[in-house]
Amino acid sequence: MGTNIKEQGFESLIINHLVTQNGFEQGESSDYNREYAIDETRLLRFFRRDSN
Repeated sequence: MGTNIKEQGFESLIINHLVTQNGFEQGESSDYNREYAIDETRLLRFFRRDSN
């Protein structure tokens, strides 16, 4: 199988690298609050973890 050089393939490559090599989490669109432009699930998780 060859390398996917389409935009979706490039996007997948970047996401994979950020998640597996740099400790990022891949978000879900259902967690994103468009009105406030924030990922509420990850923000609340950060607050809970940071407050301990």
